[in-house]
Amino acid sequence: MLRSAAAADLVRLRAFAARAGASGVLEAHVGRPRYRPQLTRVAERDGELVGCALIAHRRLRLGAATLDVGVLEAIVPRPDSRLTEVSHALLGEYLGTLYEQDLPLAALCGHADQYTPFGFAPYLLRSRVTLPQVDAVVVDRTAGAPALTLAAEADLEDLAALYEVSYASVPLSEARAKPDWRALLTAPGELLALRDVRGRTAAYARLVPLLDNLVVTECGAADSSAARGLLAALGPRGVGELWLAPGHIVAQAGLHLGGELRLSAPPAEAPLALAGVVDLPGVLSALVPELERRLATSRYAGWGGEVRLELEQSRATLLLECGRATVVDGTRPAAVRLRRVTLSAVAQLLLGYRGASDLRATGGLDCDDTALSLVDVLFPFLGACGDGNVLYT
Repeated sequence: MLRSAAAADLVRLRAFAARAGASGVLEAHVGRPRYRPQLTRVAERDGELVGCALIAHRRLRLGAATLDVGVLEAIVPRPDSRLTEVSHALLGEYLGTLYEQDLPLAALCGHADQYTPFGFAPYLLRSRVTLPQVDAVVVDRTAGAPALTLAAEADLEDLAALYEVSYASVPLSEARAKPDWRALLTAPGELLALRDVRGRTAAYARLVPLLDNLVVTECGAADSSAARGLLAALGPRGVGELWLAPGHIVAQAGLHLGGELRLSAPPAEAPLALAGVVDLPGVLSALVPELERRLATSRYAGWGGEVRLELEQSRATLLLECGRATVVDGTRPAAVRLRRVTLSAVAQLLLGYRGASDLRATGGLDCDDTALSLVDVLFPFLGACGDGNVLYT
């Protein structure tokens, strides 16, 4: 039997997780800012727990849009259970839960060959700046020597402001509230704040150990001088890599200091950041503010008509009128049609991982040549970067 967990199940779940060696994962799950029991699904057989699926609710910002995402943190089967049967049942339960809870987008970290049959696909490029080995970084000497200390509760408002400045142009950054920032204080790794001589927070960084190295998985800076100051303060700690998008202010500072950028698709043999669309009209509705912004700044400003996305089991139509976008019934006639769109392709298209012409060339969708320019305006390639195991920790 599959069902949602109740508050009374937490004691049983903790005992089950301890036997399965997943106590840390469960405790991190129940400590999430948006945790609620309905997002924990359990599998029972003859009254005994044989598995559970841990789902987190996150919000991602894509331009002017905010996407509600259901992140599969873990599927934990009982060690002596039939792994494939229980795991597949809980995966289906996970997708059904997202639909019930109005979370139209699914995300997880795993091997593509395992999850592609369920409609998941990679959606993040890997971007890493390798920092040079230098004795010193040139900073604004008028600001004095920077001080790097552990961030505290009193720093969170400043860190949130620095995040907004630094990630405003980065696709698929997180949309965070105060509880999200508070949770970062106890997340894996170190959250460090850089203060100037007047005690003001000018930059911050989140450091995570990786093998014999320390990497920066997130950071923010008020300006270029603060970005250089941050790198100067991180140098003595042995930080060697920045896992940041090329346009990030601190990544740019690292490149100007002689660092090297590597931008690539993640290796197929490694666990990947994967996404899937659970509710197509729901995702399109969430994207409406960004779609309107894209149209308004393009040569299609003021264009009116319908754009229909046709999946095997669902359809949705964008109605564009006088610069406004509305999601309407997918059965109505449409001037522009994206036909035979696969589940994997629609996730990559909507999140900007691949363009329509590329997807058409590989069989992900079918559309007329005349439609491509409009579709590229609505759903451009964004080159969003990140690592799935970092974005959702």
